Amino acid sequence: MNTTDEKIKVKNISVKYYALAPDKNSSMKEFLEFDKLKKKLARPVKKTGAKVIINESDEAFAKQFLFQTNYYDFSIYRKCLPKREDTTFSFQDCIELYEFNSFLRENLMKFTGKIELLIKSSIIHILCSNYEGNLQKGECYLDKSIYKNENDYQEFIERIGMRLFELKAKSLPISHHVSNKDCKFPFWVVVPELTFGETTKIIEQLNDKFYSLWVEELFLSNDYYKNDANMQDHIISASKSWISATWFIRNVCAHYGRLYARNFNVGVPRFYTPVLRKIKMYGKKKGDNKDLFAYMLAIKQILICHNSSIHDEWDTFINEIERKFMTSSIIEKTRIGFPECWKDCLIIKNVNLSQIDESKIHNGVLNKLLLFLKKFYIKF
Repeated sequence: MNTTDEKIKVKNISVKYYALAPDKNSSMKEFLEFDKLKKKLARPVKKTGAKVIINESDEAFAKQFLFQTNYYDFSIYRKCLPKREDTTFSFQDCIELYEFNSFLRENLMKFTGKIELLIKSSIIHILCSNYEGNLQKGECYLDKSIYKNENDYQEFIERIGMRLFELKAKSLPISHHVSNKDCKFPFWVVVPELTFGETTKIIEQLNDKFYSLWVEELFLSNDYYKNDANMQDHIISASKSWISATWFIRNVCAHYGRLYARNFNVGVPRFYTPVLRKIKMYGKKKGDNKDLFAYMLAIKQILICHNSSIHDEWDTFINEIERKFMTSSIIEKTRIGFPECWKDCLIIKNVNLSQIDESKIHNGVLNKLLLFLKKFYIKF
């Protein structure tokens, strides 16, 4: 038997799924061609009375657009049009909301991606640098003592093993370690291959010691958070929700989901207390944390730990949102939960960064990781 085969385990898993079958009652809605879609858009929405009229001049564009874009995904924006006396809107008005959502999605996809890389890099560095158990540092993730619940350890490790098995033919590093390293995968090889959700699961499962070390390295060593000494326990607990919120928004963006005029129920973030005090003055409450504004605040709280160039990119994004608000009569900031003080809350450079030593930012966890990798001389 091949030695690699001895490393492969088989597990029978019960999987739930929907039994798909034709509709015997023929109750499914009719598939609509363009002419019928045009008539449907022109019908008034119940709550607002909004109706979208496709003029002759827009018809060619609308026909092409609705061929390239699923009507089911697009039609919701008709219901998101503002409530006003004149209830007639052009097709371009509806497109404006659709494109604003695309603008938000594309940018948040980028920034949540930056956060994913930051979190993956930081957890590799923190665990491998601080692990002093009986295993090799690269095997630290296999030591059940670093997790808060040893009962979940086996299932958790099996899930990672399943993930690596799925990737054996797709990932060069995994293939290399299967063929040449007897399926002994260092943590720094494992983590880049995991999804964002799988990585956050590792962090959530860490015991208090290692989770606190990670928070201290990523958040509390940053001058912005360091200056709030009384907030340390709050940051340790709230940061988990910020990561979950970031993960969820990344998933929504990756699947081309809607962000505009929508509340979320997954990965709901906690407000950072100093920010909560401020937004309360503008009518927001602690429980108003399911709109896009709350999720963007969570993303910003993590991006603060990134470098100055990322701060600049984020602030450019925030300024562009402001410009779109100012030049549009269709986009409503309240539909994404933005209070009057939204820009002051979301902009990063307003955070007291003038006192921060730039070298400290650029020599943060990402550079520490590079030094760590050089020290151990990783070679695929």
